[in-house]
Amino acid sequence: MRPLILCVDDDPLVRDVTQAALERGGYRVLPAASGAEASSILEQAAENVSLAILDWSLRDIPTAEVITRLKTLQPGLKILVTSGHDRAAVVPWIAKQRIDGFLPKPYLPKQLVQRVEWMLRPMRPCTASGSAF
Repeated sequence: MRPLILCVDDDPLVRDVTQAALERGGYRVLPAASGAEASSILEQAAENVSLAILDWSLRDIPTAEVITRLKTLQPGLKILVTSGHDRAAVVPWIAKQRIDGFLPKPYLPKQLVQRVEWMLRPMRPCTASGSAF
């Protein structure tokens, strides 16, 4: 069965493009327009979600709180944070929140799919070139 991905972004255009890219890449996608909606979707999901992609700047709930909620609902959930903010400002915070990866915006659909593929591999190498950050 194809992996299931939760895609959380309050910008409908970004969410739709992300969903389309992931579906073309062979993934199933649960889209969410807010942190609250993401929590509700994950709580009601009939199966485990393989990965959650979260925008850094959700408007309804701070991203840290959304991550905590999602990890409480599914402790093994992998998290990929996306952001248009400066990477140097985001990465130290992400490391403290048990985030598995970071993808700067704007990104190409191919870059997104490649990052997701890399993050879902059973054994990821810990090298500078293979870093999720």
